[in-house]
Amino acid sequence: MTGRVGSSRLRKGIILPSAHPTSACTIAFRTRWPVSLAVWRGFPAWCFDVKVVALAGAALLCGAAFAGQASAVVFRDAWYRAPLLGVAVTAAYCRVENRGETAAALVRFDAAAGDNVRVEVHETLRVADDDGMEMVRMRPLQGIDIEAGSTVELAPGGRHLMVFNAPEAGDLALQASFADGSVADVLFERRAEGSK
Repeated sequence: MTGRVGSSRLRKGIILPSAHPTSACTIAFRTRWPVSLAVWRGFPAWCFDVKVVALAGAALLCGAAFAGQASAVVFRDAWYRAPLLGVAVTAAYCRVENRGETAAALVRFDAAAGDNVRVEVHETLRVADDDGMEMVRMRPLQGIDIEAGSTVELAPGGRHLMVFNAPEAGDLALQASFADGSVADVLFERRAEGSK
């Protein structure tokens, strides 16, 4: 479809995947010369309709991509250990099941806006020192990859969430963020020490 506006000719409007890491898709219009905002305002009504249709299509594609990884992942048996009296640090656990056809990358957990809770993904490691004694250490992880059709356990003694400034009572509401920008709300049940 072509349309003349001043000295510019709009050759074709197409929707392309974006190379930008923070957006799922973008709209690219091929023109013989750069199209300024002033030229856009001068488009006839039928050109505006084409632009609106293209924008609506891009929004639908972006929405589908945004729901991507989060919509395919299910969190089960999410709970956190009630912290000891006077201690503001504890651990949280869950099973993360990827029901999608592609791998999902879980990058972080965040508390509700304005909440003082901070969460880090950690892994427990058992290593031997120079005397052959086993030592337990923790290291932070940048994220967790969940292969398609698989389940990852966040459990005591392995990968888990470290929760800083944990609430004194009640459940813990967190938001899981994935590499594609999609998010999922997860409610962690508070459990007393020794319960499962």
